[in-house]
Amino acid sequence: MSIWCNAVKNPVDDDPLDHEIDFIKSRPNPYWLGTVDRRCVRLIASDLAEAFPDDEAVNETLRTILRRKAKQEPAKSEIE
Repeated sequence: MSIWCNAVKNPVDDDPLDHEIDFIKSRPNPYWLGTVDRRCVRLIASDLAEAFPDDEAVNETLRTILRRKAKQEPAKSEIE
């Protein structure tokens, strides 16, 4: 019998931190904006966060909106 078979039959949790850390009273780090470029950080409402699965989805949607807006607006030289 190999060691792997024995390990599968008797799994042992070797991580002591699993039972010692309680995140119930945790709070966001108020200094995290000091570590990122503030020009790139935007907070969105939770309903919007659910609609976009990741950063790339948000970025692509905003780029699409900007492209459509640019096509709809007449050039400044045409207005004058």
